[in-house]
Amino acid sequence: MKIIYYCSTGFGASAVAAALHVGIISPDRFPAPEELGRLSFFSKEQKKKAGPVYYIGRDAWGNMVYSLGIEKEKSLLIKTIKDLMEIYGKNNQYLLVDATDANNYLTKWGRQFPGKLGLLFYVLGIKKNYKKLAGLVKEVQSSLH
Repeated sequence: MKIIYYCSTGFGASAVAAALHVGIISPDRFPAPEELGRLSFFSKEQKKKAGPVYYIGRDAWGNMVYSLGIEKEKSLLIKTIKDLMEIYGKNNQYLLVDATDANNYLTKWGRQFPGKLGLLFYVLGIKKNYKKLAGLVKEVQSSLH
């Protein structure tokens, strides 16, 4: 199965949820800012783009886990993805997980500011909702197995 966590940017909540899901970061403690900054999905290129699907890794059961940024057309894009999966007969091979609720004004500011200042806002925003993200991931993992 392919699991796609999505949010408005694909960089904040969805990428961290995907990293939690595959075990890159622990749900038991918030990673240090340096740990988050070293993760490949915190690159400057990705931060500026929504749309591409980013592969984060495989989970313990072999599922491929991704992060996706969907900008402002959330309902249209999700409907399109689901319709395409149905057309190609793959609707039971994909799971779309909405991580949008874990984004907040700090993660939005993080997207607006360059460099270390932007990263600082992202880290603070993710930290504020880290337990919520860990809970979401645990729910998803429980539903799979």
